[in-house]
Amino acid sequence: KSERANAQTHILLAEVALITQRPEEARTEIAVAREQAPNDPRVPLWTGRVERANESPGAVDKAIAAYNGGIKLDPKFVENYTDLAELYAKVGKRDLATATLKQAEEQIPDAIEVPITRGEIGLAAKEFTQAKQEFEGALKRSPNANRARNGLARALEGLGQLEQARIE
Repeated sequence: KSERANAQTHILLAEVALITQRPEEARTEIAVAREQAPNDPRVPLWTGRVERANESPGAVDKAIAAYNGGIKLDPKFVENYTDLAELYAKVGKRDLATATLKQAEEQIPDAIEVPITRGEIGLAAKEFTQAKQEFEGALKRSPNANRARNGLARALEGLGQLEQARIE
C-alpha cells in the first residue's frame, strides 16, 4: 500500500512538472512511479501525457502505446481511453478515436467522461451540433458535471446561440 501511495506522489510530481513545462523531470518522476507501482493504471496514463507533451519524433506512438498498455492493465479505468481518443482525434484519426470511445462505453457504460470527450472532440473539429448533443446527454446523466456544462456553453457559442450560452 505504501508503494502505491509513494507512486501517487511521483505521479503528482510529474503532473506539476508538466504544468510548469519541465518534461524531462516529469519523465523521471513517471519512471519512479512505474518502478513502485507497475500495475497502477495511472502510471501509463501519465506516461502517455508526458509523451504527448514531448514533441520529439515517435512521441505520439509512445503515448498511444502507453494508453493501450493502461487499457490492458485495467479495462475499467476510463482516463486511458479518453486520453487515447483525444490523441487519435488530434492526429487526424477520428475513426480510431470513435472506436476507442465505443470500447470505453462497452467496458464502463456509466462513465460520464465518454460523452464529454466525444463533445470535446466535436468542439475541436467545429462540429458544434454534435458536441452540443454529447454535452446535453452528459448533463442528463450528471447535471453537475462542470466540464459538460462548460463544453455545452462553448458548443452553443459556436452555434451562435450566445444568449443560451451565457445561461450555461
